[in-house]
Amino acid sequence: MRWFIVLGLYALAASVTLSFSNPSSSQVALNSQPDPNAANRDITMERYAIGGRKSIFAHYYSLKLDCSPSGWQDVRLSKSPENGEAKLIEATAIIGYSATNPRVKCNGRSTKSMALEYVPTKGYTGSDSIEVELINEVGQRNKYTYNITVK
Repeated sequence: MRWFIVLGLYALAASVTLSFSNPSSSQVALNSQPDPNAANRDITMERYAIGGRKSIFAHYYSLKLDCSPSGWQDVRLSKSPENGEAKLIEATAIIGYSATNPRVKCNGRSTKSMALEYVPTKGYTGSDSIEVELINEVGQRNKYTYNITVK
């Protein structure tokens, strides 16, 4: 069984899977490598935000090949921002896999997700960061670090 966790940019409706990608890169299945620890990843991303304005940086969900939700996944904020507020909220994501992903047939459908919401302190400009950790029922762990530039 393969596990996929998807991150999507709210404004661009792009997505990433446990396989991870951004709007301009192809998706790579993290658990397709023979080493079982190869699926455990630390991923760093750059994001921009406006002081006092809410941004949705990512959606996290897990789907089976038939597009139905997979088993459980634990998503938690492991490092809070110093210059704003971040929280994980229940949300709906629009699925969008790359053409090479076997879940491409799921594209355009919606699914339940946990979304990473961030609101920088009003009037603040500068740097901030957030860390999110995901663990699924087969023990795969991903840590996402978001380095944020607040304008």
